Amino acid sequence: MHGCVPVIVSDDFQPPLEWWLPWREMAIFLPTSALPSLETILRHEAEVGWRKRHELLTVGTRSAAKVLDWRRVDFWALYFYEVSVKLAEQVSSTATLDTTWQGSPLGAVSYRSQPSAEQDPLRGVVSQLLW
Repeated sequence: MHGCVPVIVSDDFQPPLEWWLPWREMAIFLPTSALPSLETILRHEAEVGWRKRHELLTVGTRSAAKVLDWRRVDFWALYFYEVSVKLAEQVSSTATLDTTWQGSPLGAVSYRSQPSAEQDPLRGVVSQLLW
């Protein structure tokens, strides 16, 4: 990461390591229908929120630059843990859903919340690897 604020134009994007990174606060997410207004949106964002997003990307021990550094062992532990949870949810019909985004062309897209330590004891172990 070089400190550039990500602008993600997609109607169905699931960011990596979404449990550990505040993607909604550090990146700009736009549906494809917003493309005609892209320049206006980015100019407005440059005036009001760019600095905060940039800090989340680059500053501190929990910055995206640190978390997404693929050369670190803890990155891979977090990555494979997240993949295993998502695969288990696809196999199981008991996934926990709590947030809905209406921008998908297929209708509402739901994102699950982070499980608590009681629901998923491995979450605490994996989090300790990074922090």
